[in-house]
Amino acid sequence: MTDKKNISDKEYVTYEDFGAVGDGVTNDFEAMYNAHIYANESGKKIKALPNRTYLIKESGRRTIPVKTSCDFCGSTVVIDDRDITYTDPEGKLCVMQILSDKESITLDSDAIERINQGGRIIAEEAKKFDTGLGVGGLLDIINRDKKVYIRYGGDANDGSPQSEVILVDKDGNIDKDTPFLIDYDKVSAVNFYPTDDEPLYFENAKFVTRATCVKVDRIAYIHRGISVTRSNTVIRNIEHTVTDEPPLQSGAYASYSGFLCINHSNNVLVERVAFTARLYYKLCGSYDFSVSHSNKITFKDCTQTNFFMPDGVTTSMHGGYWGVMGSNFSKNITYDGCKLTRYDAHCGVYNGKIINSEVAHFSVIGGGHLLIENTKFYGKSAIITLRPDYGCTFKGDIVLKNCTVMNSPALDTMSLISAVWVNHYFGYKTYVPSVTVENLKSANPLSIDVFKSYEYAPWHSLLTTIGAENPVLPDGSINENPMSPPDEINIYSTDNSIRFIMKKDIPFLSHTKTHGIELL
Repeated sequence: MTDKKNISDKEYVTYEDFGAVGDGVTNDFEAMYNAHIYANESGKKIKALPNRTYLIKESGRRTIPVKTSCDFCGSTVVIDDRDITYTDPEGKLCVMQILSDKESITLDSDAIERINQGGRIIAEEAKKFDTGLGVGGLLDIINRDKKVYIRYGGDANDGSPQSEVILVDKDGNIDKDTPFLIDYDKVSAVNFYPTDDEPLYFENAKFVTRATCVKVDRIAYIHRGISVTRSNTVIRNIEHTVTDEPPLQSGAYASYSGFLCINHSNNVLVERVAFTARLYYKLCGSYDFSVSHSNKITFKDCTQTNFFMPDGVTTSMHGGYWGVMGSNFSKNITYDGCKLTRYDAHCGVYNGKIINSEVAHFSVIGGGHLLIENTKFYGKSAIITLRPDYGCTFKGDIVLKNCTVMNSPALDTMSLISAVWVNHYFGYKTYVPSVTVENLKSANPLSIDVFKSYEYAPWHSLLTTIGAENPVLPDGSINENPMSPPDEINIYSTDNSIRFIMKKDIPFLSHTKTHGIELL
């Protein structure tokens, strides 16, 4: 038993103060759990001893709560999931959760009624959302009577309740970078997450996941990582690797929602973190980090341990691995100085940046302004992918500036925008964004077809669909997806070895202004 009197005068506490062994063989979960419980109560920081290996195995269906800064001092934490199953309650829990001392609040029925008395929320007009709490924070606003992001295709579903996050000050003024994306007929619920004044640091560790080896017969996610549900948090100098993954040919195994999962958080910096892409076992892919219902999440100088395959040419995105990132219902996600295979922003992501980086693939659904600048792109089919399963919608503009396509000599054709139209109701009106390309270069000569839809089940090409905006289609059927074309597509000062082409007389683009494109 820990003698708390002996540690009460210490500036920080260690896991060894609570019985950790750190030999990589002993299960140190209990000691780590108790250390953080004490640190949370006393306000002390956690500081691990260097050159130790802390093993986390059985947890008794508990998550380690982290409410104070934690410095691992370069030690290793091994998360042993080899015997974890998707039906195991421990598999549904994260190993550690970075939490706020401030409790989240669900507005009561009187507050919701007062909000609805103000009438319908018009996204383009809303400047204020008064909770009556008198403090600022991140709001998750929900309308359960309306479904959005009604997915189409092989993973079709009935959608999710209309929801998005907005940041407000104490007077309810909406931050200009977190506006409403979709109109709200009513509000069913509002969850309030107060922002934290002081930063919490979680740093200087090597994490190793020994992957589950239990087969599954359906899509199943495991949540055995680090969860962040706190604003003003810094995750830095972390390396995450994965061992014991079964070979692809051996069957199907549970997927991971992410080693690092950021949820309902505002202003989180993930700096100098090395992630690892995971094998895709055909039922569903695993993420190594995910962002949901959050705002202002910045990945700075982050890398990937297996960005390239052993041949040094092919990225892991094209070698049996899943992309490292997934995000939903979030705003203002930035890559700065990163080398990561995937930037996947869907289910209503607003505003984003990929600058000074290298990516193999990025796809977006949402709106606002997406800037890709001074970035190398290793994709193989399209530079900009608008996710077809969510309607290829991005209400806003996308700018590519001073970027380079790292194509091989054999890859001489690509598309600028991959978008398709299908007569399916996604829960919202869909938009193709305006696109501006400035000073694009390529490793080898390249012909870029501005719009080029790829075949996917019964989907129809956006380009040949006449009257995509009309309420009734040429065959007399009701148009469930009146998609709006882009206002502009502009190409400026590109490399002479790149040729931008587009077919003439495309009905869908008849009112789109273009510049720098060769019409065929």
